[in-house]
Amino acid sequence: MKCTYEELFASFRRGLRNGNWKKLSRLEKALYRVSLGYSSVQGAIIKAKEYLHGRLRYGNG
Repeated sequence: MKCTYEELFASFRRGLRNGNWKKLSRLEKALYRVSLGYSSVQGAIIKAKEYLHGRLRYGNG
């Protein structure tokens, strides 16, 4: 699976709206920001885990 910048940014915005961004630790937030920056330069992240993507979308459960 690959994650594009557009997909990651859409999940980031959704996480801000539904409040899940506040539930992430500082490390998870930093990792997500780095992923956004990397994907904006490289175009996509190949074979990315869906860990943070899922946490933002669905919360801690």
